[in-house]
Amino acid sequence: MGTMSSGKRLYSNIVNNIGKVLFIPLLAVLLVCLQSLHTQDELKQYVDLVLNTSMSVNVAVFGVLAAVTVASLLSYTFATPKLPVYLVDFAVHKGLEEWKFCKDLFIPMSAQTGRFTDDELDFQKKILYRSGLGDETYVPPWLYSKPQYFDYAHARKEFEVTCFTAIRDLLNKTGVQPRQIGVVITNSSLFNPTPSLSATIMNHFKMPHSTLNYNLGGM
Repeated sequence: MGTMSSGKRLYSNIVNNIGKVLFIPLLAVLLVCLQSLHTQDELKQYVDLVLNTSMSVNVAVFGVLAAVTVASLLSYTFATPKLPVYLVDFAVHKGLEEWKFCKDLFIPMSAQTGRFTDDELDFQKKILYRSGLGDETYVPPWLYSKPQYFDYAHARKEFEVTCFTAIRDLLNKTGVQPRQIGVVITNSSLFNPTPSLSATIMNHFKMPHSTLNYNLGGM
């Protein structure tokens, strides 16, 4: 297991630093060639030839400058180390105590709506008991109140209660200020309002207008 892990780590390092892997040998070959020319006194002859060549546009000088420019770009592109990305910390919302919902109440409440057949209720029961949800699962109370509320306002309220508290906890744990955040990304499969969830977070925590925000939606 340790050998396999080391092999994967080595492969990853090679792939992530392929530019350096190729650039360093090429640079070494170039230096060896220059050293060989210098030893045979041919390098001085080439330099003298370039300096003594009279042209309206000195092609040789232009070629040297172009080569230096390309080498500099390659060096900057491949030799500059990439900045690592770290997971600084994370926070998870913990629901309110009164939001706890016993799963045994779900099927009777689902049946009372009159919207499902017996086969559909049996299917819901199978999914419910195979899902791993416990009797202390948090559910917004307006989803099982009488009457139930499935409107836009309550969906946004659920988002704000769960998301804002988690973000606030995360900022407090890390000491990061909202003005220091450069990118906000949200992902919601079903609820995709306007303004977007990412824009809502930016506005609520007063992040700068320069902060980029991306709202991903769909399954």
